[in-house]
Amino acid sequence: MAGAWKVLVLVLCLAGVSCAHRRHRLRYEDLVAKALRVYNEGQQGRPLFRLVETIPPPQLNSTTRFPLNFRIRETVCTSTPERLRQPQNCAFLEGGEERLCNGQFSRLGRRLSLTVSCDRDCGDLIRGQRVRPSAEPAEPSEAGEVAQVAEVAEPAGGAEVAEPAAAAEAEVPPAAKYLYEKAKYDIISNILRNF
Repeated sequence: MAGAWKVLVLVLCLAGVSCAHRRHRLRYEDLVAKALRVYNEGQQGRPLFRLVETIPPPQLNSTTRFPLNFRIRETVCTSTPERLRQPQNCAFLEGGEERLCNGQFSRLGRRLSLTVSCDRDCGDLIRGQRVRPSAEPAEPSEAGEVAQVAEVAEPAGGAEVAEPAAAAEAEVPPAAKYLYEKAKYDIISNILRNF
């Protein structure tokens, strides 16, 4: 009888530990939502962005580092502390800017790190669609860099003409892009960890 009690207590302890471990596991969608909230906090007084789609990585091999890839779009709301809590209630701005975001969430013990970078989505040019020339000057991005605006001239005779840079970028397989982004964020994380 005493042996049965010991087995029962051991099973209950193991079940409790596994339940506690599952509670602390973060979902990919939760990490993306947190990254979007951090990005929108830096947009004070400017248009708020809302999630269009998440692009989960093929597989997550690490339990401490999570690569983040998602697409956001400009909304009709401006960024205020009240709006940051409910960006999903804002409608998308018609013809609003789309951005492709990459980032990494790292967890080392109790220390959490989130890195997010969102750039204008120039995917329309890569997919063969037309990008209209912009008469507006490019706005500086959050990192202080000036974003380039793609301009494509109308080809004669209606034939599609691809720019060499766009063609070279289109030839890179998605797996190679993913590995490049992962290596880039690993290097940045290692550098920042030393400070």
